[in-house]
Amino acid sequence: MALIHLMHPDRFFGAFLSQYLNLQGFETLCTDSNIECFYSINKNKPNLIVLNKESPYLDIEGFLIKKRNTEKIEDIPIFVIGDFSPKEIAHFKTLHVEAFLSKRINPVALTERLRLYFKIPLPAPEKRTPMLVDIHAKESTLIIQIEANLESDKLLILNFRIRLFLQEKKSRTPRIMFIIPSLYPDMVNKTTVSQLFGFLDFGELKIDPLKIVVLTSNKHFLDTMASLSKLSTIRVVKDYYEGYRSITADFDLETKVALDYIKVGSRYFLDLFDTKNTVRLAAQQTMTEDLLKALKQEGVRYLKYYGKKAASTVNDTDIIASVEESESQTGTDESGPKDDETLLELLVTSDSDHGFSLLDTTTMDYITSDFVPVSAELFDEQVLNEKQNLFFSKDRGQPLLFVSLNTGLFELVQQALSVYFDIENIQAGANIKPMLDAKRYGIIFIDLSIPQEIVVKILHVIRSHATRRKTTIILMAKTVGKAELMTYKKYGTDHVILHPFTTEKFYNKVYTAVTLDRGM
Repeated sequence: MALIHLMHPDRFFGAFLSQYLNLQGFETLCTDSNIECFYSINKNKPNLIVLNKESPYLDIEGFLIKKRNTEKIEDIPIFVIGDFSPKEIAHFKTLHVEAFLSKRINPVALTERLRLYFKIPLPAPEKRTPMLVDIHAKESTLIIQIEANLESDKLLILNFRIRLFLQEKKSRTPRIMFIIPSLYPDMVNKTTVSQLFGFLDFGELKIDPLKIVVLTSNKHFLDTMASLSKLSTIRVVKDYYEGYRSITADFDLETKVALDYIKVGSRYFLDLFDTKNTVRLAAQQTMTEDLLKALKQEGVRYLKYYGKKAASTVNDTDIIASVEESESQTGTDESGPKDDETLLELLVTSDSDHGFSLLDTTTMDYITSDFVPVSAELFDEQVLNEKQNLFFSKDRGQPLLFVSLNTGLFELVQQALSVYFDIENIQAGANIKPMLDAKRYGIIFIDLSIPQEIVVKILHVIRSHATRRKTTIILMAKTVGKAELMTYKKYGTDHVILHPFTTEKFYNKVYTAVTLDRGM
């Protein structure tokens, strides 16, 4: 088993990468500074060091020089994470850096890169349905829907996303409703169910079990969950309303609703209390004309619920203000709300003509109507969909040719694509014809810092050997004018990647360019 030392200044991300690599069969050590890393590798001597370009206390150049002058560790290979210019790449290569990894390193790509480096056979592609995840958020509340399978690596990524979300919201108490419509039983076991709730072990969080609920009727999942003592306090709810009430209700937050704003036919997700904390309108019960009349006769000016007020509701501020202003006055405001006003959007439905329609088949859509989908773009390549993954897996090991005078730029392409392609480099001006005679390159990159007349000659030679259906040409440029592009199109290509060059750009452009050229 290869021992890998990870140094990443973000200790949460470093811990996540370490856990992910452990799942993939690697042994890892992790530190969050180059100084700690240096002392650790002297003690443990790993098979590979993965550094970060940005590090406190000792910069990467100082680390590399110090390592080069320490006989015990000077030969340990190094990968570096960060954003690099071609000039920096050329410089760090002289300090024996083996590979340069994107700053937004994808753990899947890193694993494949390590397997190739250590000559570990890649696993066969999984044939089962992948784990499907849909996440919506509002303020610090998450609704997470999971279907099909529970997969350890994706559960680890899900927990990391939860951690990042709570960090961003500056929240220590997660409010999460898990919705699990269906799962294949073969992947539901104590290990995967425990991994689903891995965030419970994040030391910086203060867990309130009442704010984490599960909505599912999957018996195998429920039985497995019940067998894990650490999950005994997690609440299982019978429907959306009970779950949403549990994570929304907060008895430290009192919100008042002026009685004049409560209409006959209104229903609320949370109980409404009077000033004596007696429930006057239970959650999901309909406000009747008789009850509303009785409350007014009692002189009740407002009811209250316990939870955050709906931030997206236009009238909410006005409601609170009108209550506070009227508390010191007698009588009530006779004007009342207009018929078309929407009150407390996520907490109330008032549609007496349609009965319970808003609370039936469209409940999930209704509950999440003002929630925002949580982006999955944590890493490069996260934009890859299933078709793209299949495409790159199928083309693994195919030859790719890079034409340039810039070795640093070649390193960028190699850094991004060598996981999937066998990349060769040829200096601009060299005779490309023998290479094309000997081998068919599915993709050829050309650096447009080469003079235009040479680029045109290269394009002519390539196209005399292969059509676009066989070979895709992708140009790389800092800028490209319209006239230049028209010339390059005339000679057989209109695929261009513009600076800044990122792994994400390389993957998207290769996929779209090749599929267009092949008519896929």
